[in-house]
Amino acid sequence: MSTQAALRLKVGQFSGLCRTGTVTAAGSTTTAIDVLRLGTYAATVPIGSIFILKFTDAATSFYDGGASNDEIRDSGNGFGSYRVGDKVTVSGTVNNNGTYTILTVAAGALGVATGLLTNETVAATLTTYEQSWVTDHVATTGTLTLSPAGNASAVGQTYELWDKAVESVTRVNDAMDRALTRRCAYWKKTPLGLLTNGDCQSATGWTTSNATLVATALAFPEWLFGRYYLALTASAAAGYAYQALTVAENKTYHLAILMRNGVGATAATASVTVYDSVNAAYVTLSGDTLSITQAATYAEPWRFLKAQFTVPDGCNRDLIRLNLDLINAVGDFGMVVVWPADSRALPLPARITSEEQVGRIFLMHEKVSEDFTHSWDLEEVFHPKPVRNAYGGLEIEFDGALGSKGPYLIEELTHYAALTSDTDTTDCDDFYAGYLGADELIGDIIKQKLISDTPEEANGLKILRDEVAREGGPIVAEKAPERHIVIRRG
Repeated sequence: MSTQAALRLKVGQFSGLCRTGTVTAAGSTTTAIDVLRLGTYAATVPIGSIFILKFTDAATSFYDGGASNDEIRDSGNGFGSYRVGDKVTVSGTVNNNGTYTILTVAAGALGVATGLLTNETVAATLTTYEQSWVTDHVATTGTLTLSPAGNASAVGQTYELWDKAVESVTRVNDAMDRALTRRCAYWKKTPLGLLTNGDCQSATGWTTSNATLVATALAFPEWLFGRYYLALTASAAAGYAYQALTVAENKTYHLAILMRNGVGATAATASVTVYDSVNAAYVTLSGDTLSITQAATYAEPWRFLKAQFTVPDGCNRDLIRLNLDLINAVGDFGMVVVWPADSRALPLPARITSEEQVGRIFLMHEKVSEDFTHSWDLEEVFHPKPVRNAYGGLEIEFDGALGSKGPYLIEELTHYAALTSDTDTTDCDDFYAGYLGADELIGDIIKQKLISDTPEEANGLKILRDEVAREGGPIVAEKAPERHIVIRRG
């Protein structure tokens, strides 16, 4: 996986608009020195070039300020050189890891927005990337003069030096995000069911009680159920998340669950239940027991569980609940799908607006093996097909009732998520996103030049863009998702 900062360097490398180096002598809050790269024989660094330097620092505690700003504190008063507007990423804490924008600066405390931090005393690491602009370059010493002032640079730090045409690193990050969210595509397998975000790629549609529910990225792309799962953490005993499902009385429904106990689930039980909200009673399930008890404090393997239930008399709405039995327990859910046994169609997620976004269709089976008991098998099926129903939405239509078969999964053509901080990560291939990000960046600068009073500068950039396309074209073509020949039998 690549961070935003690492991917930005790929864009700089492929576009030719950035060079990197290492600080070779201690600088000040307004200077940085690299004798080896920027010294006597170096090309002149143009005034207005963008200079970015990564800093790491230490924090000793975190303070919930209530109605006032929350604070990241340093008992050694080492924060005086930070700037308002810097983004700092915190790691090494139990409750306060994340990226925060600095609102106030003092030697002993950095103020961030209220409601973000939890009281905690801990040795934590802060990471920030500061941006300055070059106001002078002395070639004999390799010294850059920078504005505005920031943290003092130290020997061994790696820096980014961007061409002044880029104007701001925000422009580079925006170009990368356009590439990731509009041009870098991949196929992911999406389970079909009646619940909103039952594929667990987003927490939208789920409501929590005494718990938090967060869509969490996997450490690597999961071949079966996408790139994210829902991490449920109980803030009190019997915490849960739920979603209301409109049902018909005396009708049979099936559930398929991928779940595990998450890190921190000490001797806790995670389960899935169905609650009859009309008659105020739990609905009896048959099939697998939809619960897992795990004493260890590490995430266990994913388990695939299936059950069914029949809606009681008088019930028109059930609540599908994801449950935890202990405070601070964690349960992970990669799939929570429900389908009616007599249905001949299943809705596609609202984000799918065209048949072009639907590839192959699969039926999921559990393969029981003595060596690999939590394995699954996918069987490609050809008879279902995407159709547009009378209400304007897309659904997959089958040639018979689903019955107990399922879940069904589709290949969904989708794009990667945008990155919001230098430490945010993506599993998109570096070369795929790097070349497309470079193309986006150069194209954006060309458009600005064409509408400014320097259109002649756009000509050289057009040549550069053509060169990037020539170099990156084969790589982009290789990494782009294969367009499957999909056979549909109506």
